[in-house]
Amino acid sequence: MTAATGPLRRAAAWAVHLLTASSAAAGILAVLAAERGAARTALAWMAYTVAVDSIDGTL
Repeated sequence: MTAATGPLRRAAAWAVHLLTASSAAAGILAVLAAERGAARTALAWMAYTVAVDSIDGTL
């Protein structure tokens, strides 16, 4: 493997994909929290998704 496709670089690429995918899970958790009436928890999960969406494009 070359330095451009080495294991560390591949792991970093997968980490970005996992970060992006975690936003979907957080969105589901936000909906479930809102259903339970836990507004602050739902808002926290939504804030997490906004933060991830704002940084994952630059990674």
